[in-house]
Amino acid sequence: MELGVHIRDVDQAAMIYDVPGHLAGLYGQEQGWSALVPQDSVRLYVGEEFCVHRLPHQDELDALLQLATENRWEATFLTPPLSDRGLERCERLFDYLERNLPRTEVVVNDWGVLLFLKQNYPSLQLSVGRLLNKGFKDPRLPDATSATRFSAEAAALFDCSTFEFAGFQQKLLDLQVSRLERDVTPYEDLTLERPAGMNASIYFPFGYITTGRICWIASFNQPAAKKYCMSDGCQRTCNQMSLRLKHSSTSLPIYQAGNTVFYLYPADKLRRLVAATKQKKIRLIYQGFVI
Repeated sequence: MELGVHIRDVDQAAMIYDVPGHLAGLYGQEQGWSALVPQDSVRLYVGEEFCVHRLPHQDELDALLQLATENRWEATFLTPPLSDRGLERCERLFDYLERNLPRTEVVVNDWGVLLFLKQNYPSLQLSVGRLLNKGFKDPRLPDATSATRFSAEAAALFDCSTFEFAGFQQKLLDLQVSRLERDVTPYEDLTLERPAGMNASIYFPFGYITTGRICWIASFNQPAAKKYCMSDGCQRTCNQMSLRLKHSSTSLPIYQAGNTVFYLYPADKLRRLVAATKQKKIRLIYQGFVI
């Protein structure tokens, strides 16, 4: 099984081989995490899925990719949904990748970015990210069986997502997408299948609930008139802090990191996820260091 590890800067490099220790901090010491996640095949994930302000600058990207080269790790570059202005900023990073690592795997979470890369950077390897995988993410049902109280159709809806549909997979094959990346929705039963003709990746130990362009955390040090406004002056406050949220209708631990709200997978579900991905040779991507 290939393990991807997402880090934001080279200072986190020493943590890459301590995924079990980090999981122990999240779930508890007696969970047996050291045997859960093999690390014989590591891939470095850099970049950002959710917010253009958290993308690395070119010198930061250069340092991260040098780290990957020195350790003989393959690298994947994550990109978020992008406005025209955000695409201009990201274009400089695409130029850098094309010059230095033209076969880099790039994860896109924006249809416009996917088509832009196909047209302008055909050497880059395209993966489609989890923001384009639509499924039922609201964590406020008491448990997975609650869906059956509505109807069989509702239960099926809570257990499926866009990436599972054959027509959608075929369209992505036509676009020469090589991989689909997703997380685990709160109520699915983990009967995971690799998409036909493509590879698959799953993020852990967090799934995302919702995201948006307005960031509460970025507004903390802003005057009242500028709170909840989109700004180019983001100080990346979310790189130093995340928030633990509470809601009476869910038993899942909920966190906010930057402009995105996440839920932590239950420990038993994480164990079943790892077992399923080992069997079906699906890549796991650890994001505990960046949330």
